[in-house]
Amino acid sequence: GDFESAIGNFARAIELEPSNADFHHNKGFSNRKLGRYLEATQDYTRALGLNRKHFKAYYNRAFAWDKLGEYTRSVADYTRALELEEGNA
Repeated sequence: GDFESAIGNFARAIELEPSNADFHHNKGFSNRKLGRYLEATQDYTRALGLNRKHFKAYYNRAFAWDKLGEYTRSVADYTRALELEEGNA
């Protein structure tokens, strides 16, 4: 996909609706796909600030933390994602 364009589109969507956690998550996912892991963690953190139960934001932030060598943070986010997923089972 064209993740560069997606980032721009999600940035515009965030300007219009800054409280939408999914927009922040999706911008982070696009950054992640482009290998911009630090930017991705920032987007996921914004998403989690808006929705503390956003499973995908925890899961994807954990992946990005792992790529950055931040293993303690990665494990903490994977653990939280699993706790949330178990709550949905």
